[in-house]
Amino acid sequence: MDRVALPVFGFEVSRIGFGCSQLMGSGTRIERQALLATAFDEGVTHFDVAPLYGLGYAEKELGEFIKRLRDKVTVTTKFGILPQPLATAATIRMASRLGASRFAARFDAFGHNRRAHRFAPQDAQASLESSLRRLKSDYIDILLLHDCGLQDAREDGLVQFLESSKTAGKIRAYGVATGIGEVLEIERTLPTLTRIVQIENSLLRQNVQRLQRTGQATLITHRSLSESYRLVGGWLRANPEQRARWSVLIGEDVGQPQCLSRIMLEYAARANGKGTILFSTRDHARVRPNIRALTENSFPESNWPDIESMALRSAPQIELSESQNA
Repeated sequence: MDRVALPVFGFEVSRIGFGCSQLMGSGTRIERQALLATAFDEGVTHFDVAPLYGLGYAEKELGEFIKRLRDKVTVTTKFGILPQPLATAATIRMASRLGASRFAARFDAFGHNRRAHRFAPQDAQASLESSLRRLKSDYIDILLLHDCGLQDAREDGLVQFLESSKTAGKIRAYGVATGIGEVLEIERTLPTLTRIVQIENSLLRQNVQRLQRTGQATLITHRSLSESYRLVGGWLRANPEQRARWSVLIGEDVGQPQCLSRIMLEYAARANGKGTILFSTRDHARVRPNIRALTENSFPESNWPDIESMALRSAPQIELSESQNA
């Protein structure tokens, strides 16, 4: 597995990372531990988690896995956003199966205890200490502001807290994990916080190219499949003429789920050529194929400009189709 250097912070992470947003939807504890072990055995040594994932239980599960491997793996966790429903088994499963953002949106839609954004230094410290306990570790490799806006990033004393935590050895690096619009705002006024940026990037939502400082920031991209895969796949099934056009360009039937997922994963790897790409799955059988799609080029190099352009041209239609069906 290739490595990605974080030159400002002096360490490396694996080129492919495993996202734990769906981890608590993966059956029993034995099955979840086996899923993490499968990713590790395939060369993945970077794991991404957050207090939001599984309502805190994903951090505990990952902590159990890494406690004997701590010097062999790197971990990203986050702070600043956490819904606080009654943590029943049912809500934990729902959070994990929907994914963090879809669960939070659905939770808010029902009018339950809306997500609290807490980025004050004392809240960041409390979240960090809780994460350290759940992860059974005395340090976090990368700590990110989760779903933050510019005002959150400007919280008085926050950067000083992050720097002091780094000096104390509790974290090794810090950055932001939020939407592309928020990243661009923070990047202009608080570049210190955007030395590591985690954003959504997919064939449908090509956000990497919108960043202004990609040469200076370490990029971690995620959601290359997820909702984008569902939207693109549904649109192609509903529009056979578009499916035929895409298939001619790609040289395979893009209506086949495995073909579409390979295209979207390979795009993610190409778009973030010098950073880390996260993937998530609850299915052991998908770990190896996903890693292969992210590390091997199966489609002709010459086709990619046309594939990316075709997806960009189609994106407004795909998003409109989804809004009409909502």
